[in-house]
This record gives sequence, C-alpha cells and structure tokens, in this order.
Amino acid sequence: MPKWVVLDLETTGLDPDNDLILEAGVVEVDPDTLAVQGVFSMVNQAFSREVVDARMGAYVRDMHTSNGLLSCIPEVADENCDLEGAVAAFIGEEKGAILVGN
Repeated sequence: MPKWVVLDLETTGLDPDNDLILEAGVVEVDPDTLAVQGVFSMVNQAFSREVVDARMGAYVRDMHTSNGLLSCIPEVADENCDLEGAVAAFIGEEKGAILVGN
C-alpha cells in the first residue's frame, strides 16, 4: 500500500494568486499501522520580512506573531531557498504516495 503524506502549510493568507507560503510541514505515515515514518518542517526563507508583512492582513499577522513564525522570517531573503524542492526531496519520487492534509 502506498505511504500517506500529510502536508500542512502556513501562509500569509488564502489567496493562491497573491499570498505566500511561509512554512511547510510534512509527515509520512504508514497507512497500515498509522505509525509516523518521517517528519519534515521548513520555514521559507525566500521572502524578506518586508515582503511578508506587505502580504498579510492584521488577523494573520497577529496569528503568526503569537505562534512565533514571523520571528523566523529573515530581514533579507535567501535567494537560494527552495522550499518546494526541499519538500519534494523529503517525499521522494515513490510512485503511489497519497497526499492528505488540511
């Protein structure tokens, strides 16, 4: 049976055309035993704090301030950050993985 991959994203909002992914968390689960097989989490460093601040409304800003995520966003963006590539590398190219998430 294919593994399950649970994906959780933290973003600046809910509009895929305008908002940014700030953090990704991935958990691999064995569907037969429900045992966790691996965990990955990464804050996206590809955007500066100024860019992130400009994309967030007050509600999301308050939420990510209280949960500590905004303190992890750099003042200067890291142009070498590849969140999508890191998530893909963690999941691997195994055929038949089932993506589940919120």
